Amino acid sequence: MRELAECVGLKVSSLYSHIGSKQELLAKICFDSAYLFLSGIESIQASEMDVLSQLEALISLHVDIAVENPATMTVFNDEWKHLDKNGENGLDAFLTLRKSYEHKLSLIFEKGKSQGLIKALDTEIILITFLSSMKWFHSHPKFFAPKNKTLIKQQLSVILLDGVRT
Repeated sequence: MRELAECVGLKVSSLYSHIGSKQELLAKICFDSAYLFLSGIESIQASEMDVLSQLEALISLHVDIAVENPATMTVFNDEWKHLDKNGENGLDAFLTLRKSYEHKLSLIFEKGKSQGLIKALDTEIILITFLSSMKWFHSHPKFFAPKNKTLIKQQLSVILLDGVRT
């Protein structure tokens, strides 16, 4: 909290007048990010796009969110496990949102397999590979630059979708 206060030019005591606790700040970052991803996937699922276009749109969603919110993504990807277990904004509630997102993404993969657009690979392995491939941005800051968004989107689409496309 001292580092955060210093970065925003406040005293720690002043910072606490805006934020109740570290836990409150962690929950806000994690839940706001989770809702960004959930609203994005729901919008994509509701679209008329074919499965492969939906997956490209999801790659784009992940890249956009990561590039526009690099510090937030670092917390979202790495620190969520430090949420308090219970409560409206606790770990259990966060994991429920995360599982909901994963389920929605799995449904897209399953639909693609049933339509013959995606190889008959294990959906859980595809899911884990896809999501893991979206989490590396925060460890490579040069890719946060907005100028790299198009390159990242194009190349991730090729790498990930050519691996599952029939």
